[in-house]
This record gives sequence, C-alpha cells and structure tokens, in this order.
Amino acid sequence: MLKHQLVKKRITDVINSSTDEVYSRVIKNLAGPIIEKRAKLLEKGIERIEQLEKELNKMKPDVVHYSSDAEGNPTGLKIPAAWSEDQYKKRKAIEDQLSKLHKGFDTALPGKGGVPDYSLLEQMLDKK
Repeated sequence: MLKHQLVKKRITDVINSSTDEVYSRVIKNLAGPIIEKRAKLLEKGIERIEQLEKELNKMKPDVVHYSSDAEGNPTGLKIPAAWSEDQYKKRKAIEDQLSKLHKGFDTALPGKGGVPDYSLLEQMLDKK
C-alpha cells in the first residue's frame, strides 16, 4: 500500500471511530458558554460581597450622646455612640444584601448531590 493510501485509510479509521470525541466536543461547545457565564457570575458575586463588606466596615455610629446629672445639666461625659435612623437603615440594607448574596452562593454551589440554582445570585447582582 502506498503511503498516501495508508494516510487516507488512517483518516477514514479515525473518522469512523470518532463518535466519543464528537460527543465530547458537542457537549463542551454547548456547556462551555453556560459554565463560563456561571463562573463570571460567581466572580462578580465575590467582588460585590467584598465591596459591601468594606462599606459595612467603614460605617460607624454617627450620633454622640453626652450624659447629664440628675437635674439635667450636661456632665460632658460621652456615653456609647448610637446610630441615626438613616445610618441604621443604610447599614441594615447592606447587611440584607450580604445575607441574600451568601444565600445565592449557597444555592448556586449546593455541594455534592445538590442541584445548582444560580437564579438568586443572578437576581441579586442584576439589582446592583
């Protein structure tokens, strides 16, 4: 058998035995974009959690109180700081967002045997 005929025969053999490789490539091509989308979503979620945690750590009570004596005269002594209603609501909103993002990660990455659901995480990140 001539060399070019041998090459042609091998090509035919490879094509005829390529079923598993064809399946693998089709699966990879169809699943690839979904996997990429999910990976980007998780990356974006991590970035958002880090951003919210930084905001939360920067927040401090914004109202300072001073004590007074029995007659109501100021003593000049500071008592523990407090949160204004506005600042409290901002802090609570950030904490709620963090809680929902963490829940989104829990449903997206349920662990062995669980069915991943990225919808809550996607919904939280679209709200931003």
